[in-house]
Amino acid sequence: MRHSAGGARILDDTYNASPASVAGALELLRGLGGRRIALLGEMAELGERSAEEHRRIGAVAAGCCDVLVAVGEPCRAVVEEALGAGLGESHWFATKDEAAAFAAGLARDGDHILVKASRGQAFEELLPMLEGRA
Repeated sequence: MRHSAGGARILDDTYNASPASVAGALELLRGLGGRRIALLGEMAELGERSAEEHRRIGAVAAGCCDVLVAVGEPCRAVVEEALGAGLGESHWFATKDEAAAFAAGLARDGDHILVKASRGQAFEELLPMLEGRA
């Protein structure tokens, strides 16, 4: 567990992202106290199931987090589904740097920020920004 400049706890799960692992990480986030922020990137290598699986994650996110920040074209479906399921604070960004800057600006003491994406997206590069070291 890492800490942001704002005092939030960062859950670094940046190494990989399959539909099952993202859903599991979101369920873990749901059980934590404070405001729950999910910073999610694309789940790669899903082929024809990509749109369906990204939408499904949006529905899961709506029940597990207070703020959703999603990155990349496939994640538009995540945000759209989360909004449709009632998660009013759902935000989409074209780049991971924009998304991380936004999430870092939200972070405050007591929050939990889940950071998760497929390996190829290199979301570990965002950790210094979230920690206030970049």
